[in-house]
Amino acid sequence: MVFHDSLPFLRQPNGTYAYNNNAFFPLDGKGFGADEPPPVPNHNYGFTMEIHSQFIAKSVWAFVNGILTMDLGGIHNGAPGSFLVDTLPGIVSGRTYPFDFFYAERHQSGSTIHIETDLFTPPAFVKIYHITPPNYSDTSNPVGNLDSAFSGSPFDLAAHVFDSTGTLRPEFDSLITWTMTESTPLGTKITKLSGDSTAILPSKAYGIVTLTATYKDPNNPSSIVVKTIQVYIGPGKPHSLEIDTSSAINLAADTAVKSILIDTNRNTAPLYAIIRDSVGNFVDSAKAAIWISSDPTLGTVAASGKKWQSTVTKVKPGQIIVTVSSAGLIPASISVTLLTVHINNVIFSGPAKNPVGPSNPITTNTTLVFYQNVISKAGGSTAGGSVPGAIIGIETLRQLVPNPNGSFGEAAVYDALGNLVVKGLRVDKAEGQSSGDHHLSYGIYWDCHNRDHRWVGNGTYLVVASITTTDGVTLTTSTLREKIGFTR
Repeated sequence: MVFHDSLPFLRQPNGTYAYNNNAFFPLDGKGFGADEPPPVPNHNYGFTMEIHSQFIAKSVWAFVNGILTMDLGGIHNGAPGSFLVDTLPGIVSGRTYPFDFFYAERHQSGSTIHIETDLFTPPAFVKIYHITPPNYSDTSNPVGNLDSAFSGSPFDLAAHVFDSTGTLRPEFDSLITWTMTESTPLGTKITKLSGDSTAILPSKAYGIVTLTATYKDPNNPSSIVVKTIQVYIGPGKPHSLEIDTSSAINLAADTAVKSILIDTNRNTAPLYAIIRDSVGNFVDSAKAAIWISSDPTLGTVAASGKKWQSTVTKVKPGQIIVTVSSAGLIPASISVTLLTVHINNVIFSGPAKNPVGPSNPITTNTTLVFYQNVISKAGGSTAGGSVPGAIIGIETLRQLVPNPNGSFGEAAVYDALGNLVVKGLRVDKAEGQSSGDHHLSYGIYWDCHNRDHRWVGNGTYLVVASITTTDGVTLTTSTLREKIGFTR
C-alpha cells in the first residue's frame, strides 16, 4: 500500500535544509494500522519510505543512493553517516543526477529520523506585494490574483522568493524577471523588467494589466516558478469638467466640444457635463454642476432634474459662452452660436456684447479666452481681465482665405451718418474650432477708437467686414454688416 506525502525540511543557519523527527510515525492511522499485539506506545511501525529527486552536482553534503555511498542497514539505534558528493566516482560538476533515498522502520520501541542536506533546495514560490517606495522589503500587503490601480498614478510592486518552508530568500530576489500584457491598448508603461521591484504607469483606464514575476533557480534552470497577477486600471482622481453634446460617454477619451450651433430650425440644444481625471478618463457625471450663460438676454442655460444635464435656449440671435463649474474641479466652457441667416457659408456674425465701452467692458473670462488670439492680433490685451472694445464673432462653414498680412479679412467702422471712423481692422481665428459641428470660429476686435486714436462718441456704429471663403477650389467673397452700440 503506497501513500504519497512530503517532509517539511527547514532551512538551517548554515544554509542546509534539515528534517528531524524523534517520533517519526507518518502512517499512524493509515494502512493496516498498528501492529498486533498493539505496541506501547501504540504506533504503526511497519512502513518503509522512499525519496526520489534530482540534484546538480556541486560540493555539498548529501545522502546519495546510486552508487552505494552510505549503508546504515540493519537493526540499530540512531547512527550518523555523511558523504561529500565530490568524492563519488563519476560525478561531474554541473550535470544532473538522480537522488534516491530508502528508509525502512522495523523497531517497535521508537522511530527517529534526521536528514540534513543542501543537495536540493525545496521548491520555491514567489509572492508579489503592493509597496510604497523606498520600502521595497515590505511584505505586509501581498497582492492577490486581482488588484486595482488608477490611471495617472504609479502602482509600485515588489516580488520576493520563498522556499517551500515559507522562509524568505532575499538573495534570490534579484533574479526575478517581469513581463506585462494588456487586455486592451491602455498605454501602460512598466519601469523595470528585472529585479525585486517594478512599477506600472497606467494612462488609459477601464482595462486589465497582467503582470508576471518569474524566478529561475540558478542551480537548476529547469526549475521555473511563476507568479501572475491581474491589475484592473480604474480612473484617477476627479480633475476637470468636460461639456459634451451627447449623453453617450467615451470612457477613455476626451470628447469635449468647443462650440455648437443652434440654427434656424431649432431653439434649444442639450449639453452634458462629465468629470475626467488628469489624463482624460471618464470618472463620473457632474452631479453638482452649475451652469452659467455669459448673456442670458441672448441665450439661457438651465439644468434639468439631473444637474449634469442642461438645455441651452435661444432668446434672440447672437453668441454666448456657456460655462459649467463644480467645486474642486477645473471648469469647462463652450461657445454657442444662435443662428440668424446664412450668407455664403457664413452662418453667423454678431457682437459678443452690445453695447460696449469703458463703462461696459467685456469681463467674461471664457469670452476673453475664446477670442484672445483675435484681441492680441489687433493690438489689444486681456491681461487686466477686461477689454473695453467690441468683439464681432464670425462663424463659417468653410475656411477663410488668409491675406498676405496673415489676417483672414478686413473691416471698417462707420458712424450713423456714414462717415468712416476707422479702417483696416483684422479678421483673425478664434480659439474655438468644432469638428463636431463642422464650423470655424473667427473674430474682429475694435478698441472703439477713431483714426486719431481717440474714443468715439456715444452712439451706434456699423462694422463692415469683407471675407473670402474657400472649399479648396472655389473662392466666395462676402460682406458682413453688424451694428455696435458705444457708451462711455
